[in-house]
Amino acid sequence: MKTGISIFVLIISSVLAFGQQKTITLSEKKITDLGATLLCSYNKAAAEKGDSISYIMILFRDLQLQAAEEYRSVRFPISKNSPEVIQFIKDLRAGYARMDSRTEMSWKRDLYTISVNESHGLLFIEDSKNGGYTGMSKSSVEQLLEWLGKIGFKA
Repeated sequence: MKTGISIFVLIISSVLAFGQQKTITLSEKKITDLGATLLCSYNKAAAEKGDSISYIMILFRDLQLQAAEEYRSVRFPISKNSPEVIQFIKDLRAGYARMDSRTEMSWKRDLYTISVNESHGLLFIEDSKNGGYTGMSKSSVEQLLEWLGKIGFKA
């Protein structure tokens, strides 16, 4: 009986240890505008066995569900060339350029959709995987692009 309990405890301990990760925030930026807040972070998650993954996460309150406190995020894995982040920056810049002209445009990607609204002249970021979106003014887009540049991502 004691042996069975010891083996059970050993198995549970191994499973719990295997799944533990330590997340380190390398950089973060809070952007508040138009009554919405974007929480941007550059993180590194390290598992105890030595593996790690770096990612950028943009967390925002879902404007689609205004009555609820629902949050969504777009998460970009960081790889050798980080093509998803580079494409995101290019799409942000293209959307930014169209904000004054109020030309309705949309860029749909696997992780996100960026669109410019004709009637408001705002840029919207949507979580392509789970739905939900937030709106951004030109000032917010500028701050986001500046932060991405400061952490080493330029397109």
